[in-house]
Amino acid sequence: ALFREVTGQEMKRFWRAPYGETNATLDAWAAELGYRHVAWTRDYRRDQSMDSLDWISEPAEPRYLNAGQIRERILSFDGGAPGGANGAIILMHLGSLRRNEQAWTVLEAIVTGMRRKNYSFVTISRLLEENP
Repeated sequence: ALFREVTGQEMKRFWRAPYGETNATLDAWAAELGYRHVAWTRDYRRDQSMDSLDWISEPAEPRYLNAGQIRERILSFDGGAPGGANGAIILMHLGSLRRNEQAWTVLEAIVTGMRRKNYSFVTISRLLEENP
């Protein structure tokens, strides 16, 4: 109701499970309510994903990436193959427990870099219409 009040529009019926943890039962419950689960892109063959890892806040954690490394992680997902990231969904968070190296500081560079590689950005609604 608040979303409708602020935007004048109905909220789209998409959701992302916390931590990406879902199963058939959760998906069925969501579907009953008219929601579709949307997760970030993973390439299991190459053991890579579009999870920016911006949620890892401790530099001592082995998977911690500074802002520049996050930028490179996202921009290199396609492995240099033209169109290799077509349809990809990037996971970034609005906030985290990080004290330094906030991922949002490289968001403009990520968008610019993806556009230089001839990628464009669309809404989830449009993406799923084109890739059901």
